[in-house]
Amino acid sequence: MTTRMGVPTPGGDAPGLVTVLGHVQRAGSTAADGIIATRFGEAATELVRARASGQMVRLRGDRIGHVPLAAAAKVRPVREDVVAMAEIFFEEGTRP
Repeated sequence: MTTRMGVPTPGGDAPGLVTVLGHVQRAGSTAADGIIATRFGEAATELVRARASGQMVRLRGDRIGHVPLAAAAKVRPVREDVVAMAEIFFEEGTRP
């Protein structure tokens, strides 16, 4: 096993990449974003380790868990009053 930037790299010459989570996560105003991102990363790593394909990490309340991708991809309608409230914050043509 060789190393790249001080990190062991499996497979000999396979390139390794070190990523600092704080550099790629969305900027938040509190440390909560970093804590949640770290917890998501840990849970995703556990899913990979368990070879649990077709699963997605999710947050429900303050608990991290996982859900089948098929369940996560279900279309859920948004109430009209919520859409109307969101439209207040977006100019015409800029809504995502």
